Amino acid sequence: MKRMRRNPSPVSVALSIRVCHDAGPMDFRPIDLSVIVPAFNEASLLAHSVSKLEQWISSLEVSWELVLVDDGSNDGTAGIMARLAGDRSRLRLLRLQGHRGRGSALRLGLENALGRVALTTEADDSWDVAGLQTLARLALRGEADVLVASPHLPGGGLSGVPLGRRLLSISASLATRALLGGGLTMSTGMARAYRSQILPRILSDLPGKEFHADVLCRALRLGLKVREVPVKLHWSPERRARRGSIEMGELVRSSIWHLRLLAGYRWSRRQASERTSGA
Repeated sequence: MKRMRRNPSPVSVALSIRVCHDAGPMDFRPIDLSVIVPAFNEASLLAHSVSKLEQWISSLEVSWELVLVDDGSNDGTAGIMARLAGDRSRLRLLRLQGHRGRGSALRLGLENALGRVALTTEADDSWDVAGLQTLARLALRGEADVLVASPHLPGGGLSGVPLGRRLLSISASLATRALLGGGLTMSTGMARAYRSQILPRILSDLPGKEFHADVLCRALRLGLKVREVPVKLHWSPERRARRGSIEMGELVRSSIWHLRLLAGYRWSRRQASERTSGA
């Protein structure tokens, strides 16, 4: 069985099992569902979020694991994760050396997922539980290779999100519709479910939030089936207090990367169409 290409960024992994993801027709993974939760400085919310995650995952009545990925937190998050992992046989803890970014944390978690379906979500309980359950059920039934939670579809919605972030989300949705096509509305959100067999072909090396758009573009280029599911996104008062402000440098960098990735996908699709027409 061939091994996956490793992320060039050095990482330290605790309580993890390295597994190869072979993209063959059969998938003999030991469990049904892996839920991956990256976290950076989430000490105040983590224990409550893990408890809530365990409740809705258990209700699916499938075999599962919960994988927590510490992205170099400095507020005690890693210690809380270790305590939770020690008390729970289905919880695994992975750690990055230093703060690497959301993309690096997601890649580490997805590379180590043992389930035939890998679902990623936030550590702060911001996505609606019913929507996440629907996402998981559809993925477990094999409805698509990639299922994306979108608050921009009918039945979704944004609540408690600060105006600046809301405008950014709507702008990103419009760019996604225009550049990706196919009726897609969400290329920036973390709440997704993947058929684990296809992960080696689509995982991105980008370390930050641009990871989301890059993975989606890779899946579309390969002709994989991508489907969106309406899910509500809610920001609690605590999340608004901690993350409501937008630093212009981070916003500009993230927006530029996002547009470059989407535009690059649109350009490559047009080039492929022109080559086909000229053949």
